[in-house]
Amino acid sequence: MGLKVKMILLIGQKRIMNKEKSFTLLEIILVVLVIGVIAGLTVPNFSRTYANLELKKGAEDLAYLMRYAAGRAVIKNIKTRLEFNPEFSKYWLAEEIKDSEEEEGGEFKKISGRLGKKNNVPSRIKIELEEEFVYFYPDGSMDKKYIYVCDEKKCLIVSTKEKRGEVLVLEEE
Repeated sequence: MGLKVKMILLIGQKRIMNKEKSFTLLEIILVVLVIGVIAGLTVPNFSRTYANLELKKGAEDLAYLMRYAAGRAVIKNIKTRLEFNPEFSKYWLAEEIKDSEEEEGGEFKKISGRLGKKNNVPSRIKIELEEEFVYFYPDGSMDKKYIYVCDEKKCLIVSTKEKRGEVLVLEEE
């Protein structure tokens, strides 16, 4: 008889312990609701942050390629230019073709390698520039230009006007 009493007590304790460790349906619904509200508030903020990062990266990539073009022009002692397609949706580097008879050939060809590839401008970003070319010269100088890199709300300026021989990314005021 003593054995049966202990078994009943153990089963009773187990039931009590399980009840203490479980969650009610109401608690689970409240947690899911709170997580949903937090997620709903952060998604719009994330999309704005992503758009800003995309704009900044687009401007920095363009500035990096322009810095490379300036260095390449000096090292190779050849005129280099940044070219855009007419829609300003792609850009690439080209270098002047020099004939042995002439000092300046006037014709340009796209450079080979990774930095000569055509770069796509993200669809949300628009580039504004008066001409389709920016020239970089063997003496370290370059065309003085402002290149506007814009999305719907904000513009960044890739500038060669601020300091001689430097390419800077500035925020439009």
